[in-house]
Amino acid sequence: MNRFSDLAKELGCTMAQLAMAWVVSNPDVSVALTGASRPEQLNDIVKSLEIVPKLTADIQNKIEEIFKT
Repeated sequence: MNRFSDLAKELGCTMAQLAMAWVVSNPDVSVALTGASRPEQLNDIVKSLEIVPKLTADIQNKIEEIFKT
């Protein structure tokens, strides 16, 4: 997880935001179901949409390498 955490820091976001950004930018995902029990969690989900444009092909490849997808 350290590599994923480092990548999130590099992009200026949390790991949760990076994960959600990856999900919504993934062409193989048609629906991203989320749940929030606190307003902060919903804010985190919405903030992840700002990360999507930062997910270049290089960043996508780094994520795939980290998780061996």
